[in-house]
Amino acid sequence: MIEALKRPDNSRAEGRLGHVFRGICAVGLGLVVIGASWQLARLGTLNGPLVGLGDLVPSLIALEPGALITLGLLVLILGPALGLLTLVLTYIQGRDRRSAFIALIVFAIIALSIPIEYWTRGA
Repeated sequence: MIEALKRPDNSRAEGRLGHVFRGICAVGLGLVVIGASWQLARLGTLNGPLVGLGDLVPSLIALEPGALITLGLLVLILGPALGLLTLVLTYIQGRDRRSAFIALIVFAIIALSIPIEYWTRGA
């Protein structure tokens, strides 16, 4: 088969990505379950407040259950971006420039969408 038409071997990238996503799910869900259980035991309800990003670190230091839930949700939300960075690094190590470039463009679109939405909120 012609070299240019061969499909790259992505088993290394898929393996790393699987490990990253399993870790993200374990940590994120673990934090949510621990925080929810703690909140249920402490307040008797799951309707307790979550914590804003500006108050997250002080609330974590104060060991507030809502802060654990918020951190767990944040880990789960940021998981896909971390997965894309894992793909970029794996493709670069495997010298697959095209796939690394595509993954980097997708990551840039996701990363830039937040400030663009913030800047154009008033438009």
